[in-house]
Amino acid sequence: TGARYIDTSAMTPDVPLSQRKDVVGFVGRLSPDKGVMELVRSFPLILQKNPNIRLVLCGDGPLRRAISRELGNLGVNERVHLAGWIPHDEIGRYLNTFRLLVLPSYSEGVPTVLLEAMACETPVLATRVGGVVDIVKEGSNGFLLDDNSPECIAASIIRILEQPNLDQIARNGRETVRLHYGYDSAVRRYEKILSIVSGGISPGESGAG
Repeated sequence: TGARYIDTSAMTPDVPLSQRKDVVGFVGRLSPDKGVMELVRSFPLILQKNPNIRLVLCGDGPLRRAISRELGNLGVNERVHLAGWIPHDEIGRYLNTFRLLVLPSYSEGVPTVLLEAMACETPVLATRVGGVVDIVKEGSNGFLLDDNSPECIAASIIRILEQPNLDQIARNGRETVRLHYGYDSAVRRYEKILSIVSGGISPGESGAG
């Protein structure tokens, strides 16, 4: 994770999870590798169990038109909002409206928006890829997808939104970010990186002469 830093004074839980409606969110590029089409196709299955859920897709990309067509084909336009590209200073406001952030990606490094959501006490559901598994601990500070098929996504979302201890899991998520990705932890990682770099150069070996 290098010296990745999340400003936990800017990314805050301004709206308690208990006061948020059943809104499932996605934030990212609308591209095949993000699994966003699979999320869209999971939505009719979700609505069969909970017709009050809404889906908000934040981002832009090559799949935008295809997603719009698919929403029409599936008959779920009225329950899904394509928000388009969101300026970074508005991301926290959107995250505070979600009861769950879903990232069904096929590949990831360490998604910044995952950490930002956790800082906002927004529960997260993500595939077991890249650095995600180093951050998210199933049922403790978030949730992990076994695969990103529409059926698995739908079943996971329904299960999570019915969790009686979802508030506590959300609080655990923020604590994870505060302890490992807040300002103090970033400073410590910078110090460690600089120590390793400088430790490899002994006095007189700076290249002069």
